[in-house]
Amino acid sequence: AILLEREQTSRRQKRFEARARAAKLRHDAQVENVDFRAARGLDRNLFLKLSTCDWIRQRHSLLLIGPAGVGKSWLACALGHKACR
Repeated sequence: AILLEREQTSRRQKRFEARARAAKLRHDAQVENVDFRAARGLDRNLFLKLSTCDWIRQRHSLLLIGPAGVGKSWLACALGHKACR
């Protein structure tokens, strides 16, 4: 049972790594590390809803807009990593 679990975990990790490599994400960002206290006008509930990745399953697109320097790319990479997982 332990060997089977290890094999399953290994295969799951390889699939994640392949998806992350194909996505070519620039930042190693994680949804869990988002600072909602930063003054960037980020709606916590909306972002957490986006992190469920339902919008991907529904084949919708996502556009992040805002002023320069507020972390749009980092947030996009965090969502990308979540989607790869």
